[in-house]
Amino acid sequence: MSVVRVLLLPPLPLYLLIAAGLLWARRDRRKGMILAAASLSVLALLSMPLVGGFLLRSLQSEPALDLDQLPEGVAEAIIVLGGDQNPFAEEYGKATVGTLTLERLRYASLLHHRTALPLLVSGGQLPRADRPLAKMMLESLRVDFGVEAYWIEDQSPNTLANARQSVRMLRDAGVESAYLVTHAWHMPRARACFEAEGFEVICAPMGFRLGPRPDPGDFLPSSKGLQESTYGMYEWLGGIWYRLRHL
Repeated sequence: MSVVRVLLLPPLPLYLLIAAGLLWARRDRRKGMILAAASLSVLALLSMPLVGGFLLRSLQSEPALDLDQLPEGVAEAIIVLGGDQNPFAEEYGKATVGTLTLERLRYASLLHHRTALPLLVSGGQLPRADRPLAKMMLESLRVDFGVEAYWIEDQSPNTLANARQSVRMLRDAGVESAYLVTHAWHMPRARACFEAEGFEVICAPMGFRLGPRPDPGDFLPSSKGLQESTYGMYEWLGGIWYRLRHL
């Protein structure tokens, strides 16, 4: 995780603001407490599943595929992007894919069984891992789903590099269009990266965040709510940054 990401995304910047407010209160109690209280309030809001869910849903611009009516001949392969890892999977004795990546692999396997198209797994070396994420994805596909990946792209550290490296491999194989599998809230940025390479992707989003329910728990701060808010803010900031780079 980059230093910039840690400093920009919750919860660290809010913790720092709370601490700064408490220190400031020693000189100016009113202003310092206002800063601390405001920062704490923002942290509480971002920790609510209601807010985290809203941020994720605001990114879900592509509908789910109808697996019973998939168009024929529009795609020549399936690309599945890595998301996270579990670097300390003691039960396996080695690092393995994380929850987000496993969810993507499950859907990619289903799409592969419906289309018989070859799979490309994409994911480079992450911190604290003993091997690239794509190698873990290859192993999970084989062991958990009985599916073999045809291409392994294991050099990319981020989504932009995922696109560049994957497109290079696919074009070398004569492939010019593919299904793109990733979470629905990650799809806008991922699609933009592939289209910037002039490559045609058919969006195959998964892991949709459903709309709010009449549940009081959605208003209670939780680690899940904060995690979803962090994912949403990261995607919004990442999308803006990519657009600025290509202006």
